[in-house]
Amino acid sequence: MAHLWFDRMANSCLSTDIGVLSLDLPSVESQLTQPSLRDVSYCGYGISTDGVWVVKDEDVKLWLPLEYRASESAVVGSTVAIGCRSGCVLVMQFS
Repeated sequence: MAHLWFDRMANSCLSTDIGVLSLDLPSVESQLTQPSLRDVSYCGYGISTDGVWVVKDEDVKLWLPLEYRASESAVVGSTVAIGCRSGCVLVMQFS
């Protein structure tokens, strides 16, 4: 991930270039008594961490063939833009 910023509408979400991640984290007090590592979940659309899928929330929606996998990406709402390794740019808007 190259860019991170907090979502303006919900401070429990972190916007990234692969999508919006939920920061539904346990309180600091519980982290001190029960430390744990956990996966962060997506809020809305994004690119899977392995770059193979377009995801919505925790569901895979669209498999990306090798030539369409991102070298760079941007996600805003339901629009996913992928800068492909081939040099082409793929923009998809989901409904």
